[in-house]
Amino acid sequence: MRKQMEEIETAAEEKKGGKLQWFFYVILIPLLFATAMAIIIATISGVNVISKASGLAHQVTGMFGTGGNEKGEKQSGTFSETQYKSQIRSLQKQASEKDKEISKLQSELDKSQQNNLKMKQTVSDLKQQLKKAQQQQAANQKKLKEIASTYENMNPENAAAIIQKMNDQEATGILSQLSSETLANVLEKMSADKAAKYTQMLGRTGT
Repeated sequence: MRKQMEEIETAAEEKKGGKLQWFFYVILIPLLFATAMAIIIATISGVNVISKASGLAHQVTGMFGTGGNEKGEKQSGTFSETQYKSQIRSLQKQASEKDKEISKLQSELDKSQQNNLKMKQTVSDLKQQLKKAQQQQAANQKKLKEIASTYENMNPENAAAIIQKMNDQEATGILSQLSSETLANVLEKMSADKAAKYTQMLGRTGT
C-alpha cells in the first residue's frame, strides 16, 4: 500500500513538473521574447519606452489612488479655474478701457473732420462771395465807362452841372473814367469848393 502511494506521489510530481515546463516553454519564454522585440522596435522607432511606462504607471496609480489625492487634485483644479477667471476679468477690463480710448479718439477725429468740413465750406462761400463781388465790380466798371463816354461827348458846363448834383461816390466814379482833358474842362466849370473836393477825392483813389 505504501509503495502504491509513493508511485502516485511520484507521478503527481512528474505531472506537476511537466506543467511547469509547458508554462515556461509555451507561455513565459514566447511572452518575454515578444516583449523584448516590442521594446527593441519601439526604441528604433524613436519611442521613449521608459517615459511611456512611467506615464502609464502614473495613470494606474492615479486611478487607484487615495481620496486625499483626489481632494488635492480638485483643489488644484479650483485654483486654476480661479486664476483663469481672474485673467478673463483683467482682459475684459483692458478691452473696455481700450474701447473707451478708441471711442474718445474717434470722437475727436469726427470733430476735427467736421471742423475741416466747416472750414472748407467757409472758404468755398468766401470764394463765391469774392467771385460775385468781382463780377459786380466788373459790371459796375463797365457801366461807369458807358456813362463816362456820354459825359465825354457832353458840353463840359452841362456835365459839370449834372455831376455836382450827384453824391460824392457817384460823382468821383464818373470823373475817374473821364480822360484827363475832359476831366480838367468839367472841373473848370464847377464851383471852386466842389472842384477842390473832387480833385482831392480823385487823388486818394489814384486817378
